[in-house]
Amino acid sequence: MKAAHRKLLVGTRTSKLAMRQTECVIDLLRGAWPDLECETRSFVTEGDRELDVPLPEIGGRGVFTERLGQALEAGEVDIAVHSLKDLPVEASPGLTVGAVAQRAEIRDALVARNGWTLATLPEGAVVGTSSTRRQAQVLAIRPDVIIKSIRGNVPTRIRKVDEGEYDAVVLAAAGLERLELMDRISELLPLETMLPAPGQGALAIQCRADDTATQSLLAAIDDKQVRDEVLAERTFLEKLGGGCSLPIAAAATSLQNGSMTLRGLVTSPDGQTKISVDGSGVDPRALGIRLAERAMAKGAREILSQTETTSRSAQPLSGKRIVVTRATDQADSLCEKLEALGATSVRIPMIKIVPLDDPSAQDAAIDRLPSYDWVVFTSTNGANMFWQRFTAMNASIDDFRHTRVAAVGPATAERLRGYGVNIQFTPERFVSDELLPGLGDVSGANILLARAAIARKDIVNELESRGANIDDIATHRTLAPGIDATHLETLRSGVDAVTFASSSAVHNFDEGLAAQDETPALLGKTVIVCIGPVTARTARECGFDSPITARQHTGDGLIEALVTHFGRNQQQMRVKNHGKHATVTSATERTTGPIIRPRRLRTSPRLRNMVRETDLAPRHFICPLFVTHGERIRNPIASMPGVFQLSVDEAVREATEVAGLDISAVMLFGIPAAKDPVGMENFDPDGVVQRAVRAIKEAVPDLIVVTDVCLCEYTDHGHCGILNTGGASRPN
Repeated sequence: MKAAHRKLLVGTRTSKLAMRQTECVIDLLRGAWPDLECETRSFVTEGDRELDVPLPEIGGRGVFTERLGQALEAGEVDIAVHSLKDLPVEASPGLTVGAVAQRAEIRDALVARNGWTLATLPEGAVVGTSSTRRQAQVLAIRPDVIIKSIRGNVPTRIRKVDEGEYDAVVLAAAGLERLELMDRISELLPLETMLPAPGQGALAIQCRADDTATQSLLAAIDDKQVRDEVLAERTFLEKLGGGCSLPIAAAATSLQNGSMTLRGLVTSPDGQTKISVDGSGVDPRALGIRLAERAMAKGAREILSQTETTSRSAQPLSGKRIVVTRATDQADSLCEKLEALGATSVRIPMIKIVPLDDPSAQDAAIDRLPSYDWVVFTSTNGANMFWQRFTAMNASIDDFRHTRVAAVGPATAERLRGYGVNIQFTPERFVSDELLPGLGDVSGANILLARAAIARKDIVNELESRGANIDDIATHRTLAPGIDATHLETLRSGVDAVTFASSSAVHNFDEGLAAQDETPALLGKTVIVCIGPVTARTARECGFDSPITARQHTGDGLIEALVTHFGRNQQQMRVKNHGKHATVTSATERTTGPIIRPRRLRTSPRLRNMVRETDLAPRHFICPLFVTHGERIRNPIASMPGVFQLSVDEAVREATEVAGLDISAVMLFGIPAAKDPVGMENFDPDGVVQRAVRAIKEAVPDLIVVTDVCLCEYTDHGHCGILNTGGASRPN
């Protein structure tokens, strides 16, 4: 077929799988319309940003598709490519599914350590899934395994299995097939074991309902058989009132006589109650409605209602009063998410973002923009204020074509992409220091840092030491609004936690208390949660007691730290022990014993004296760290899944995260660069353990650091003492 030359703007998510699926659709379109030109534009969705929150807790419906729908409505793209199972069953006003294409394998797959299958997983194995549907069907067969939520893209989830964080993960086989990862599958789960999500494996191409020209292009790649199958499946889902966060499954199969069969399943989250229906027919929609009605007659509505009620009542921050100190215009998103998890958000803004009194230096940098090799933005504030001046000067987006752009964190990157700026690098961890390796060789490079006027100079000093020419340009000022009498009364009445997203906010809060003749002692045992290690260090310096550091240095990381600390992110699992339920707790929760306690063993005073109830908390534990030479080294230890050999810089990061989990101490084990008869590195002031001790204590002063003094790792003969003329002696 031929069509008039046209350029089609194709919207997609940023994950590798989404990009691959988009490539498949573009290949189909070009096969049908050889003269068609396609340009891809990628977007970060809510589901991509909130990787630390289980999907049911962020709503489930539309979290991977809403942003693309907005781009369609705004005319930013002409079509959007979705995994059909992620697309809400409710029609989006003004949008339509122009084509359903390329259905791959519909079954789910198990990717497991040691080649385990679902049947051979050991008792108590940790199985990762963010799907209530998969959780329910796994527990129906294996009630003795532990279900643990997992987020991230497909390669990330597989890596978490390889590193030992999970024993297995359940994934859609279609994604593994499209990413050419089928060799990682331990077991392709039969439909009798695991019925898929409605629409699983199919691709949906969405466009504007009034764009008839684009609909004509898409009609050429629409697969009617696949469209009919997914229509039956999604009608079953729609009539049950469900979304992708509820345990509903369906699979349709077309027959040669023009009819189709449909199997449907509704399951309680623990897998113990199941309602199965099946049937056949010619009309896909009528078939889906008929089976949904049959399922409701069997009690499906009651199961789903109970599931939704349980989900709402299990809000992990229910009843907690959380202080948010972000700037007024930036607090909304964090407060909304806290409130969605049951918290009451208390806004006490400690930062006010204002333009510069004199923007001449920033204006001059904008004029010189094409001369920079890199432009680095460290916050959304910096990006916003820079763009205000950029627009006021009538500068051209073409000025960015000759320079590379780095952004700290996905929020900053997304904001800049919204302005039309291409991002070449976003650090994996969201702290400025992580930018340095990604910039590569900067010797002689011209670099513009666009950020707050009071930003720390660490990154400037490091870049200049590497030979870079730095223009450190302020984009905005931050002011301290202060703490007024109303705020003070709120704090005195009691809050459960105070969150800080910057060192400036900590300083301003401390100074605001001082202006009211108060000190951090006013907060008593209130939990202090900081977005990163630098902010936490500032909090300690200001006298705030034992601040918790977010593991991910984002707003969502703050929420994760709060949920973990308050210990309400529990999930239920079934265990073989008399059919009772045990509870999987968060890292900072009390560790409980089994529900059924062997009290019958305590028949004598001596036994009763030996056997005590155990109440363990993270502060009772010591985390082992194995340190080695080099930089940015994080090598898995094969014999200890989930444990790594760490360079000193990585050990500092690990220790910071450990402290954020309320663990009191780390124990360092050294892995020397070379061994000798007397283990000299063990005594070297600049040995790897000695350097690690100093670096960790500087970063996390309150953390207890214990070192292993055994010589066996340092001597070439492997003994704990020094061999001297055939005999062993102890060193002085």
